[in-house]
Amino acid sequence: PCAALDVKRPSNVVFLIDLRRFKVGGNNYSVTSNAVAGSITPKVLTATASASNKVYDGNTTAAATLAIAPAGFVSGETVSATGAATFNTKDVATATTVTVNSTALADGGGGGLASNYSLAAGQTAAANITRASIANVSGITAANKIQDGTTSATLSASNAAFTGKVAGDLLTVATASGTFDTPAVGTGKLVSISGISLGGTDAGNYNLVSTTASTTANILRLGSGTGTGSFPEGALAGAINSSLIASNAQRDRDQRCAVASRDGADSAADIGARRLSIDLICD
Repeated sequence: PCAALDVKRPSNVVFLIDLRRFKVGGNNYSVTSNAVAGSITPKVLTATASASNKVYDGNTTAAATLAIAPAGFVSGETVSATGAATFNTKDVATATTVTVNSTALADGGGGGLASNYSLAAGQTAAANITRASIANVSGITAANKIQDGTTSATLSASNAAFTGKVAGDLLTVATASGTFDTPAVGTGKLVSISGISLGGTDAGNYNLVSTTASTTANILRLGSGTGTGSFPEGALAGAINSSLIASNAQRDRDQRCAVASRDGADSAADIGARRLSIDLICD
């Protein structure tokens, strides 16, 4: 009395029952045909997830692989699965949790149709986020100084740039030391920078490949000729008798000064057993 049902895809189907094929005794009854509705739902699959390690890139995106349990398939059929996943942190971590947030199925072998199956998300795995590399640090500068017999240099890293830094990350120079090539007077002298280390909120996400750099600066002679340059805080006060600049309201801060010196006795200071008079003109 029922027609054969040949439907593989999940759908709403209609069952036709032909009651005319039933034999009813006598003529006291009449028979009519009727229809009833039913549905085929997708078969639920389960899967396990694995995740790949990655180098720090400033985001939580993860690469996950899903393995479907074979027991979930109708005999002979297969389908494949992919998933979108995220780490639970953007920062460097070991064996941190990766969660599959969504899944997608694709047709497989043996006539397996993705539409006949379903796979929920939520699988988890563990993977590592390893440190990214900062190839080098540039932009560290050295201040000009008055000759003091040493090769020490004063550095500024306020404009430092970090090769390999992820956009938006906060990095600074935590430590660095600078040394002039010689203590002699000169312009454009080489300053070697060493011992660079990283600071800032995101420093823990990076390895610094090169801890050295270089720049140039001037060492100016105090006592002959005229020199113009930038001097760090207190440099002039330490090199010249402080009484000569006591009236200068801008002493002991960064300033650009033209230092002119000559033999004479207007306002003299005994520096290194020489009699000098020094005019300071500071902008």
